[in-house]
Amino acid sequence: ACVAILVLLALGAAATVPLGQQTTFGHAIKNGHLPPNTELTTFAHNCSVPPCVITLIHVPSIYPGGGDQWNWEHGILKVYIDGEATPSISVTLLQLAAIGNMAAVGDDVPADGSPFGIGLMGKTARSGGVYSTARIPFSRSIRTTVTSPYVHDAVLWFIIRGLEAQPVVLGDLVLPAAAKLRVVTMTNVSLHNLDFITLATADASVSGALLRVQLDSIASDYTYLEACVRLYSGNATTPLYLSSGAEDYFLSASYFDEGMFKTPNSGLTFYNGHGTLSAYKTHTLDPVLFHDGMQLVWRNCETTSGCGTPNLCPDQFCYPGQTAVKADRSSVEQILKEHGRASSGVDAMYTTVTWLYEWPADAKADAGVPAAADPIAACIATLARLEDAGLVSKAVSDSVVDAVLAGNSRITRLCSATLPDGNSLALLARQLDRILHA
Repeated sequence: ACVAILVLLALGAAATVPLGQQTTFGHAIKNGHLPPNTELTTFAHNCSVPPCVITLIHVPSIYPGGGDQWNWEHGILKVYIDGEATPSISVTLLQLAAIGNMAAVGDDVPADGSPFGIGLMGKTARSGGVYSTARIPFSRSIRTTVTSPYVHDAVLWFIIRGLEAQPVVLGDLVLPAAAKLRVVTMTNVSLHNLDFITLATADASVSGALLRVQLDSIASDYTYLEACVRLYSGNATTPLYLSSGAEDYFLSASYFDEGMFKTPNSGLTFYNGHGTLSAYKTHTLDPVLFHDGMQLVWRNCETTSGCGTPNLCPDQFCYPGQTAVKADRSSVEQILKEHGRASSGVDAMYTTVTWLYEWPADAKADAGVPAAADPIAACIATLARLEDAGLVSKAVSDSVVDAVLAGNSRITRLCSATLPDGNSLALLARQLDRILHA
């Protein structure tokens, strides 16, 4: 049996999923009591028709009480997926919206250029207004919590929504039903000149895709931005270079010489002009996939030469097996000096937040697509699976089709239901036979 995936070539060229068994769930909290030193459950939901997905989390604000100073930005959001004891997602409210730690302080005038908002996230108020539409998939259950940043009681506003029977759509791609979202945080890591740091890793048993990378960096100047970002997929010993420089990875140039910006693809949310900044890069329209494990590697400053090796960012393109053309580096270095791009090897301190999807390396690519919008087409596809598995006879299959065409709503709903896995086929066959002979 075949499952159809509808792809719309619209603005941004995004994949879409046919309307079928999806239903909306969610909750909102207004003027909620948020005690100090407490991880408060703000939502929980059991998935009835997998795959299920969170589509929106919005935290309008956390108001302080008892004389506490505004500090909403350090509230902690945690997401527990499928009964896990340690949350796959644990972020500050600033990190939820990819805002740097230096960019917003309480209800002061923000230094992040907000209000701003893109499809994936935004910040629309001095006192918060942070939201994320990052798709958070789950197959059994999900629970969200918020922990207060205050010493005394506080007041919370919270909104969450999601869909049942809905896979994750990442740009042009429909991800497998087994996909999970994980967030990896590195905090206040100091690097010397040419030091490497691994921002995120994935085990060899999983494949996946990057969703978003957020960077906070502090240094005495911006020469550390010469860094090239590297991705090692599987057992590769030579990286895939994701950038020709750090600011280039964030789709800018020349040490961000035009200041702050926010786009659906990347943004600079803090910039003091002296070595400190915050930036984000999204990979919804720029998919970066990995297979059988991964390492995402950052470097403090860079060395450049040849076709590209783990230690040398390439300065040219080489065909497989080709020897690098020896370049006259003296003229290149002279031009760079004329434009203030001489690397001084400055030390820097980094905080990074990497959002990535992971799924078992052997997961089927189409496993997450729900039943087609047409219930008759969905039923025919299901009957083909049942016949292939030897669970129904051709006579029973014909009887089911006759009942569907005659408008039997009970059999139509049952036959066109989205099945979470192959183990449900036997149960479906038995229930169809029971209703036919009732």
